[in-house]
Amino acid sequence: MKVTFHEKVKPSDLPKDAIANTYISFMSISDVNACAKELLLEISDTSWINALSPVAKMSYESTAKETIHKLVEIFKSVDNQVTKDFGEFMISMGSGHYLKDKHNHVVLPLSELWKEKISNNHGFDFHTLSPSLKFSFGEAKYVSTGNSYTTAAEQVHRFSKEGKDKRDAVHLLHFADPIAITNLNQDRKGYILAFSINSNDYEKILKNALNNVDVKSLTKRCDELYIIGVKA
Repeated sequence: MKVTFHEKVKPSDLPKDAIANTYISFMSISDVNACAKELLLEISDTSWINALSPVAKMSYESTAKETIHKLVEIFKSVDNQVTKDFGEFMISMGSGHYLKDKHNHVVLPLSELWKEKISNNHGFDFHTLSPSLKFSFGEAKYVSTGNSYTTAAEQVHRFSKEGKDKRDAVHLLHFADPIAITNLNQDRKGYILAFSINSNDYEKILKNALNNVDVKSLTKRCDELYIIGVKA
């Protein structure tokens, strides 16, 4: 995974009443098979479970191991072609790498590993923790043609309005300092829109994403907003 472009958006390019520090970035993946192998090793690492409290470990161990088995099969089936299932995990985990490397975030285990999926829209796909102890809530969307920022933006905006970020607090408290939970309760948080790009003109697409009505609204609903395009 290679980060080709990233920059902080100037306030003059945001709505006048925006409060979020907003960043746009673009990553490219040239070797899908190598990416799948790297992510397979990462998803198979269960050391995070052993770091949990005994009660949390007891609660999450079964769900995590069952999900890891399913994800390993998805990742092993990749044959130099991105499928929808793999694509969304690739974008989630790739965005986590970007936020860790460029913004010093701590990447939390994928929500699929600790939250049982009871419907297609169970909530945010992935989470990170910033150096200022604010959670960022991420949604990943993959399509094989076109660009998927509209769907990602609509979903993050809707989840924000439905309070699905705060619903995750009962789980997130096991992975972070209590100050981060206090910050979340006081609406100090970030959102991440991560989506596939099927064009070389990524700067134009990222700028178009900034003009999306849901993205404009999100700049007023959080402290940090990350807009990440991924091309494979």
